[in-house]
Parts: sequence; structure tokens; C-alpha cells
Amino acid sequence: MAKKGKIFQKMAAINANTTLELTVSKTGGPVVTAVEVGSTGNDDQSFSDNDLTPGPATKQLNGNNSYALVWSGAFVTQGSATLHVDVGGTNVKTVPVNGQAGDTFFRSVLIP
Repeated sequence: MAKKGKIFQKMAAINANTTLELTVSKTGGPVVTAVEVGSTGNDDQSFSDNDLTPGPATKQLNGNNSYALVWSGAFVTQGSATLHVDVGGTNVKTVPVNGQAGDTFFRSVLIP
């Protein structure tokens, strides 16, 4: 299992409709990743590795909903990957992970 970094992170709350942008940057690897976006509303969405790299994958967020992002992946060889989460251009979080060949990982980001 890949180590380093927080598994759960929380971003600032959104209070208006805004755009979510997701991008994954990688070094070494290859690393295969995906993001699942769950919502308190009915606007869940999935993004594949092709959507995220080079990215950005975009999604409209509803200010009345809260969102949970689950980023998962697997390292084919040693490397690192970083998920860049940008909410409306002002609320930005980076989520790094390092791994060895065969490691798997998940990270979660809450957008209340």
C-alpha cells in the first residue's frame, strides 16, 4: 500500500454554483488513477485516468450540495502522482502520493 500524506482532506465549503477542475500529474510510473465524485444531490460523476491526465476534468458543482472525492490508483512501477483539486479558481488543494511497483492507494477529499 502506498504511504505518505493524509488519506482524508477537507476543503473550504462552497456556497454557490462553481466549477471543479481535477488534474493528475505523475512522475515515474506508470500509475493508473481514477476519481469518483459523490454528492448529497443526484450529480455523482466518475473520471478515468484519460480524463485526469493531462486534464483538467471538469464538473459543475451545485452550491446546495456537499461532495466527496475518492481518488484511487495503482502503481505499475515506482513513482508518484499528485491530484490537483481546484474549486472555482480560489479553493485549491494538492494531494500527493508515492508508491512502489504493485502498491495501491486511495485518498478522499471532502468539499462541504
